[in-house]
Amino acid sequence: PTAITPAAKPPAPAEEPVPSQDYPFPRGLYLRLSDGMLSRRDYRAPVDLLVDHLSSAGFNLLLLDTFYQGQLIYSGSATGFDSHEAGNEGLKYLIQEAHAKKIAVHAWLESALIFGFCEEAQAGGDPGWLPGILGANPSWALWGKFPGLPKPVPYRPVEWGGTRYRHYYADPAVPGVQQKLAELCAEMVTHFEFDGLCLDRVRYPGATLQWGNL
Repeated sequence: PTAITPAAKPPAPAEEPVPSQDYPFPRGLYLRLSDGMLSRRDYRAPVDLLVDHLSSAGFNLLLLDTFYQGQLIYSGSATGFDSHEAGNEGLKYLIQEAHAKKIAVHAWLESALIFGFCEEAQAGGDPGWLPGILGANPSWALWGKFPGLPKPVPYRPVEWGGTRYRHYYADPAVPGVQQKLAELCAEMVTHFEFDGLCLDRVRYPGATLQWGNL
């Protein structure tokens, strides 16, 4: 007799992604946007795509890198920090669209870490050169002693891809630094509908940078 081969089982249907608002617990993602994304003329298209991807993946919390390398992703009005991009309207739109998908948005601040950042060449060979807000408040900077440098310097030397950089850190124990960070947080929650703040790296960066000017 001829053997009868059982029919193959049909493939199981693909599972539908669970809407982000259905998760009973935070399902978050830390994210740094590409430079210029929020300030481009057509910022709505990439923001819509981003929010759709977050929602379809089931995220209900976005921790957005809003302050890093001593700069903001929007144009601050009262803090004195420089801006990576003038993306105020783009940032407001991102938060609005995330809320429409029931995704909370927290401002992620890399607080005392890297109050400044530059290529070595930008400093013009001056070991005491300070960028941005540290240039106006030199007593806030942390200093350290590093191999190959004859004297202590107010930065950490790093090298990426053959290019030398300087990372500048603020001393979180200095009252002026604490006040400036408080002003920065107040500005964020006053001008944007953030749901929370994530204060990251509120600490000393290690033994190599270990003293300030207190």
